[in-house]
Amino acid sequence: MKRLFGALLALILLLCALAGTAAGEGGIPAALQFTQTTEQTNLSGNRRLFITLPHTALPAVDAQIEGLVDEMVREAMPFMPGKSVDGYQETRLDVGPYVTRVGKSWMSFLTVARIAHMSEQIYVAFDARVYDMETGEPVPLTDVIDSEKGGWAYLSAEAKAQLAAHFPKLAADPDRLDALCAEEALADAAFTLSPGHLSLIFAAEELYDGAPAGLLRVTVYYPELKPYMTEKAIAGTDCSGYALVALTYDDGPVRGSSDRLMNQLRLYGAEATFFAVGTNMARSAWVLSRAYDAGYSVQSHNWVHQYTGVNVDSVAKWKAKMDEGMSDIIGVAPVLMRAPGGNEAMFIRAGMGLPMIHWSRISGDASKNEDDRNNVRAIGSQVGSSHDGDIVLCHDLNPKSADFAAVYLPRLEERGFLLVTVQDLCVLRGVVLTPDMILSDCPR
Repeated sequence: MKRLFGALLALILLLCALAGTAAGEGGIPAALQFTQTTEQTNLSGNRRLFITLPHTALPAVDAQIEGLVDEMVREAMPFMPGKSVDGYQETRLDVGPYVTRVGKSWMSFLTVARIAHMSEQIYVAFDARVYDMETGEPVPLTDVIDSEKGGWAYLSAEAKAQLAAHFPKLAADPDRLDALCAEEALADAAFTLSPGHLSLIFAAEELYDGAPAGLLRVTVYYPELKPYMTEKAIAGTDCSGYALVALTYDDGPVRGSSDRLMNQLRLYGAEATFFAVGTNMARSAWVLSRAYDAGYSVQSHNWVHQYTGVNVDSVAKWKAKMDEGMSDIIGVAPVLMRAPGGNEAMFIRAGMGLPMIHWSRISGDASKNEDDRNNVRAIGSQVGSSHDGDIVLCHDLNPKSADFAAVYLPRLEERGFLLVTVQDLCVLRGVVLTPDMILSDCPR
């Protein structure tokens, strides 16, 4: 009996251990494991310098990124204003990489230097690099795009169409557009790889005179790109073995809590989707710009956070204001919506015409007791115990959102999840988003 009891106990413990891991996953490979650290330096005139550096499996790669960060700090410092507004808002220079992982060994480093001053993003510079973290070798775009399959012609046409569609109130310079999208120029274009897509990245000022300081993105999802990819890239970007979670954040952007949350997401290489409220977006444009420039998905939580009284006239007005307001800030309009309160039916009946993103797990961070330490742990545990394919409802408006993330992000990392945008979750699970559909999760 004792042997039988011991065997049963061992089986129970094994099942509990398996339950604590992500369903169907093999964990994050050692080559793709990393940490990041951020150091703050206080400068004169209420100014702050934040430097983030990675610590990966390859010290040689870390040294290259650290040298790049040092160079970008030196180049940005002359653009720092002499002082900020005393007692109101700091001027901050933030330099460091946003890391994404694909396949078993490829890692992207999008290193951004940005200056936020007087509620405005006034300076942005960037560098994008992809490495094979098993060998330390760079992965150029020529290793991703297959010229014999017509890949450069396809990518050129896609880049030209997407770049020309940015900033509807501004006109893209036609000569610069042609130059940026020429097939020979794209071979040297900055790019990153995410679990579900490739991004080409450009400075807005390269193409649009009068555009706000920020980045432009050409996003091509793998199902469309795959016919033009090399066999090496098809294998290198294969994320089919991973368990996935889409973290989503409602009600921002707001100065302070949204920034602190993004600091946490950056440390763990977590991608996310931000559903912005239009009126908050208008007040905190530079925070929205940071989210977009970092590679997060920025979408609509409606112009106003209104649960009831939704009618056709209101929806048409709100959608127009949201499209215009977001396009003025980051160059593109939202393509997804989260209905306030999850009341999708009202917006669908009124003709919003966007895919409606619901959720399968609620973080609980809307609790009135969010300042309680026990509640921080409880929320962290709730998100940290997510299942494969979950879309998790969180709020970056909550002042403790970064504290919650500091609990659940390492737990999800330990369980081997890739944290992806809603769009990438759908791409990797073969879900096609269509107008007015309601999506709550994407399990295997």
